[in-house]
Amino acid sequence: MDANDKGKKPPYSYPLLKPHDVVQCMNDLSIQFEENDIAKPNPIKMMQTYEAITEIFMGISRDSSPFHNGMNGHQDLAFGILEATIEVDVKSPVRRICSAIINFAKFREERMSVFEQCTQKTDELNDQRMHLSTRNAELAEKVNSIRLKRQEEESAVLRLKEANGVLTGELRELKRQQTALTNEIEARKKEKAELVDKMTNNELLITNLKQESSRLRSRIVHSPEKLKQVLVDMNASLASEKVNVQTLEKKAREIQARIEMMHVVEQDVNACVGLLHDCEEQKSKFEEAQKLLTADRESVAKKEGELRELKIKEQSMKRQLMNSQEKLQRLQKYSQQKRDKLEERLGKLRDEYGATHHERAATQGKIDECIAVSKETEEKSFELARAMDAEMTQIQTDFARIKSQLELYMDEMRSIMNTDEHVLIKSMNKLVI
Repeated sequence: MDANDKGKKPPYSYPLLKPHDVVQCMNDLSIQFEENDIAKPNPIKMMQTYEAITEIFMGISRDSSPFHNGMNGHQDLAFGILEATIEVDVKSPVRRICSAIINFAKFREERMSVFEQCTQKTDELNDQRMHLSTRNAELAEKVNSIRLKRQEEESAVLRLKEANGVLTGELRELKRQQTALTNEIEARKKEKAELVDKMTNNELLITNLKQESSRLRSRIVHSPEKLKQVLVDMNASLASEKVNVQTLEKKAREIQARIEMMHVVEQDVNACVGLLHDCEEQKSKFEEAQKLLTADRESVAKKEGELRELKIKEQSMKRQLMNSQEKLQRLQKYSQQKRDKLEERLGKLRDEYGATHHERAATQGKIDECIAVSKETEEKSFELARAMDAEMTQIQTDFARIKSQLELYMDEMRSIMNTDEHVLIKSMNKLVI
């Protein structure tokens, strides 16, 4: 750790990686990177590296990435890392940036399954919403077409109903006339049959009378005038009956013509009845269409309810995601606090080591005390290492680095102590000599 890092707390909450670990992770991401790029960064090389990382994580290249001037005043938001200034990170890409990128890659890999599930569910919900919207538009268009068709057919239906009412009235009148004419025809037929029977009887009677007259003509000669008068009367009666028969036949022909006309009218009425049945069928079809429309509306309402439920679930998932992010931030803050405490304790230990070094250099008597203090400090460092392993597994790399520095410092102290002992021994030998 350099002098600048000793004076202030680091603004990050992720472990710094060693240079060879950074190089290995970059190579695992198929990015050409060397330790020399960390020690002596080249702007062109680092720009290519950042472009490759952006293309891997976000699928955005230099050509496809839009330029935003408005983010220049909000660098924290643009980079997503606190204190990501131009002077610190871009011009001097130290291990902090690379470690942050690698930790982000690990975090992204761990959370990618959840993100893909949420994305897939969101796409499915959007597809379902688009399908329901399309279905709703189709049903609305169908309803409008049915309404327009109904409005167009209402006038025709009203006209048909009016015509049907008129034809029904005419049909009733014609039925009444037909019934009256049928009764009259039956009466005329009976009257005709009676008259035909009467005429037949009269003809038979005339024939019999003629025969009887022929038989009696030879016998009755005293009054031929009366006989002629009787014959004249009978001929007149026969002529009158023939006239009556002709009149009845004429009436029968007229009635038959009326009956034929009634048959034609009946055919027209039957055609009107058929049209009425067609109208009733169209009406029933229209009612069925209305029922289908009502069912479709209910289905659309149900689908809209399901869509609202899905939106509520989506909002719930978003809230859960925000809660998880807040928990993660709290954990990071807790980790930062623990790290600060450990840094403070390590600073105290360094101060103790410095005091021990000065006291050991001052007098030989204090060297033993420094050795005891160094042992005590080493025990404390071991205890601190166990506490750090139990509490914060994220800072094992930092602890290993600090431990190596402490061991190096102890070796230097031992070497200094051995050098001082050799000097004392030589001085004692000189005194003895």
